[in-house]
Amino acid sequence: MTEASNTATTASVITGKRTHSQIRERLTTFIENAVDDADAEGVVINMSGGIDSSVVAMLAVEALGPDRVYGIILPCGKATEAATFDAVGLAETLGIDHTMMQLHPVVKLVEETLPSNLTEAATTRTHGNLVARLRMLCAYYAANTMSRLVLGTTTRSEWLLGYFTKYGDGGVDLQPLIGLYKTDVRQLARKMGVPTEICEKTPTAGVRANQSDETDFGMTYDVLDKLLWCLVDANADVEYAAEECGLDVETVKQYAHKHIQTHHKRRYPPSPAMQKMDTSPTCFHELEMKFE
Repeated sequence: MTEASNTATTASVITGKRTHSQIRERLTTFIENAVDDADAEGVVINMSGGIDSSVVAMLAVEALGPDRVYGIILPCGKATEAATFDAVGLAETLGIDHTMMQLHPVVKLVEETLPSNLTEAATTRTHGNLVARLRMLCAYYAANTMSRLVLGTTTRSEWLLGYFTKYGDGGVDLQPLIGLYKTDVRQLARKMGVPTEICEKTPTAGVRANQSDETDFGMTYDVLDKLLWCLVDANADVEYAAEECGLDVETVKQYAHKHIQTHHKRRYPPSPAMQKMDTSPTCFHELEMKFE
């Protein structure tokens, strides 16, 4: 097993070799080139009022101009509707066309239409996944109508732990933030001038009341990002990662296994012709052996 370099003690990608302005330019160029290569008219973004979708919306406007960016705001129930006001405000500030629709009636209709033996067995996670997939359905409906691409908002922190819904918020055309940890996105957001109230908002998936990312993770993003950086990017063993992050070894193993168990979310569906095609940032079998 290899150990991380002594200088590799931060989870931040941005504050390493690249400046915030270089990262910003790289991401806007990525969006512009991808849209041009696809011969698309622009992009559609699911805007939650959170920091990730706000950063992506601002990057898209910088890359393409406001006329080629469309925001969809889809609260689900009164508990999440209030959080979307920041999304509406940002969309208006950016000068992009946007629409806001309460998704709860659609979710209710789906659940009432499905057989009772399924809905009665549904968990909170099942409900949350349904919400995420319906949001993406709406985004693609708009994108198809306007000949646009759908921009994702998943960060590297979420990606590495599978903290997204397969074919929901994970099913998009482009993922601009997938190389940046949440702590990186926070830094970039402040540099870009994302409103303070958005930067300081508690991160949430917005699928149920009083839910937060960090509660689901069991630790703050500051600790989580450093841990994931050590395990995945620096290829450190669990003992080194535990010492660097001030965690016990068993806790680190749990997160390492979570990364392994969600491998299927980061790759194409298996098929006889594609067994060797692996799109995850790390090799599944090597990790499985490494963290045993």
